[in-house]
Amino acid sequence: MPMTQQLREEAERAAEEALNRFVNQHPEVRKTEIPPPLKWAGAIGAAVMTALVAAFFVWLTTAVNSMQVTVARIDERQSGQMSLMSDQFESLRTRVSDLERYHREKGQ
Repeated sequence: MPMTQQLREEAERAAEEALNRFVNQHPEVRKTEIPPPLKWAGAIGAAVMTALVAAFFVWLTTAVNSMQVTVARIDERQSGQMSLMSDQFESLRTRVSDLERYHREKGQ
């Protein structure tokens, strides 16, 4: 068991040394710090986008709600018109049957 631990420590040391050597040879790999104004601009941009998405969903909800109210009103109007048309058709049927009866009786 101690041999495994010693081997592991040597492997970690070798990896650290290789990594340090690589970073020293390639300075562009080092982590670059993002300037604070750029961080602030990103945060403000993200907040604006979040507000726009929230506003879009609020608008969508109100639009769907108003459409639902409009469709309900249209449905009420149509049901009223259907009953009115039904009454008118019944009146016309009565008038036609009265006319037909009149002409049948007159013809005899």
